[in-house]
Amino acid sequence: LLLRHAAEDPELGYCQGMNMVAALFAVAARSQSEAYTRFRSFTQNLRGLWKPGFPLLQQAMPCFENLAMSRPWFQHLQRNDIGPELYLPRAWLSLFASSLTLPTRVLLLRHFEQEGLASILAVSLALLDHAGPVLLEQGDDMDEVLHVLETLSSRAPHPAALISARDGYLPAARAAAATARSNTPVTPTRRPPPL
Repeated sequence: LLLRHAAEDPELGYCQGMNMVAALFAVAARSQSEAYTRFRSFTQNLRGLWKPGFPLLQQAMPCFENLAMSRPWFQHLQRNDIGPELYLPRAWLSLFASSLTLPTRVLLLRHFEQEGLASILAVSLALLDHAGPVLLEQGDDMDEVLHVLETLSSRAPHPAALISARDGYLPAARAAAATARSNTPVTPTRRPPPL
C-alpha cells in the first residue's frame, strides 16, 4: 500500500505516521484494492497533514486551540506549557493510532473519510474531554500529564460515548476546519490563565 502510494504520489511520498493510517485502511477494507483506493482518496483530501512542513497541521492546531480554550483540561495543559504541538501531531498524523484502539478507529474510519479534518478535530475534543478529569488530577506534574496524554488508549471512552460526543462537537469542528482549509491564518484567541 505505502510503496504504491509513494510511487504514484512522489510529491507526498511517505511520512511518519502514514503507516498507521494505511494499516487502518488495510484492516477496514474488504480487499487490497479497496484499501488502496480509500487510503489514496483520504491522503489526497488531507495531504497537508503529511506534506513537508505539515501545512494543514500548522493551520489546524490554532483552530483546535480556539475550540478547546474554554475547557479546564486545556487551560491546565497551557498553564503547564503543554501546547497542542506536543500531543496533536502524534494523534493526527497516525489517525489516533496511539490514542484509540484499532476496533474503535475502524468504527470511526468512514466518518474520518466523509468529514476529514472536521472529524479529526471533533474526535480530538471528545477524547480529551473524556480524559480531562484525569489530566486535572495530575496537578502540575508535567511528566504525569504527558504520561496521561501518551496513554489515552487505555482511558478511551466507550465507542458509543465517543461518537456521541464527536457528533455534538461536529458543527463547531466543521466551521474550524473550513477556516483551516481556507489558508486563512488563525491566531488562537488566548485568554490569560486564571490565577
